[in-house]
Amino acid sequence: MPTKSEIATLHRYFLWARRCRTFFENAAAPRGPDPRMWFAEDAGMFLTRWYSALFVVVEGWKRLRCEDATIKDLLKSKNARRLRKVRNCICHYQPDYLDDHLLSFIETPESAAWAQALTDAFGEYFLNRDNADEGELGETLP
Repeated sequence: MPTKSEIATLHRYFLWARRCRTFFENAAAPRGPDPRMWFAEDAGMFLTRWYSALFVVVEGWKRLRCEDATIKDLLKSKNARRLRKVRNCICHYQPDYLDDHLLSFIETPESAAWAQALTDAFGEYFLNRDNADEGELGETLP
């Protein structure tokens, strides 16, 4: 069972991921005919940062052996493995400007809805956990 401090640290990673999603939503613009331009602009940058940060939350979740039925079901999706590959191609140098792993995830029709659902599920988990702990999550910050 993870400690409150470990949950608080995981929550910080979640907040970063959620903030990147908010930046993406505020910057969202339709992709033009040349996806290289879209990825060079704010919308593409924030989308890929959101997805990368979201996978860090997934990693921490698994390492801490947290439990939640909704998150568990979402992580059974093939999108979880694809999300790891997205994080790798965003956070580690790739020689191709538009890496196949990145495009494969983004062009999969259900991937955006899945990432939204996973982000929202993590948000619900932390909200419910904080309410159960009577708001102590913020008080456990290292």
